[in-house]
Amino acid sequence: MLSSVFLAKILGLIIIVVTLPLIFSKNNLDLFFKFYEDRTSILAKGIVNVILGVLLLIYQNVWTTNLDKAISVFCWLILIVGLMSLFFPEYLVGMLGRLFFHRVLILTSLNELSISQVNICYN
Repeated sequence: MLSSVFLAKILGLIIIVVTLPLIFSKNNLDLFFKFYEDRTSILAKGIVNVILGVLLLIYQNVWTTNLDKAISVFCWLILIVGLMSLFFPEYLVGMLGRLFFHRVLILTSLNELSISQVNICYN
């Protein structure tokens, strides 16, 4: 449980720090979505996500409490997105294109999720 709290704090704060500039600056948000137009960038992101996902799953693949389950699901999502970036980049870009119109809503939801995650861990 202690490792779950530690990972939740770190991942939540990273998500907050990364998404806040994207929400408040249109230039940063446009640059973020341009990242997915380059095949090399998608491949690099996929490699990093697969490495991160595997490391996190080796460290935290526990399904006992709600927080453990949430962290494990998040780790699996990181791995799945990384594998999609490597094997199905066109599908990933198409999916992102469909979500492009709702980008601020998605980033805000992700930010709210991470704020609530950090809040739960500190209480």
